[in-house]
Amino acid sequence: MNTRPSPLIAAAAMVLVTLACAQRADEFSVTDRTAIAQASNQYLTALTAGDAEAYAQLFTDDAQQLVETGGMLDGRSEIRSYAEQMASTIVDSESSNILVDGSGGLAYRWMDYSLTTRRTAPDTSGVESDTTAMVSSTIEGRLLSVYERQDDGTWLIVADTWSSAAVERPTAQATESASS
Repeated sequence: MNTRPSPLIAAAAMVLVTLACAQRADEFSVTDRTAIAQASNQYLTALTAGDAEAYAQLFTDDAQQLVETGGMLDGRSEIRSYAEQMASTIVDSESSNILVDGSGGLAYRWMDYSLTTRRTAPDTSGVESDTTAMVSSTIEGRLLSVYERQDDGTWLIVADTWSSAAVERPTAQATESASS
């Protein structure tokens, strides 16, 4: 018994695969991919600039964000509030390995990120001083966002989560005057 498919069946399968790929490409266009890539840039740019409002505007009103501590933020308002706290410590950011794909009205973005944060170091000296030690750290991780196409054709985030490396790597330590 011959178990090899006939050339006609093989050709038909190739045509079906080609048509399926072409149809999928029409559903999620280069324009869609570009729009989400631009939103990806805005995501980290807004955080680095300390612009919690611009960051929040990348999300739908009812979006959910699972933060690293395991808490769930519900809606743009909670996401904005969290971003206000988080953005005040971020001084630089980079992204790489950005993967964007989608179908119809949903898409996802997966990327690696690196954030440089700066915050006040805990005072363990027990000595009163006019200076405050600042610690910079680099946090690296992965980010996954799910986007939904809006009625006006724009793409907004409906679900978002990230994870970072378990250990922050100190990159620098500076001392500032308490009055600055």
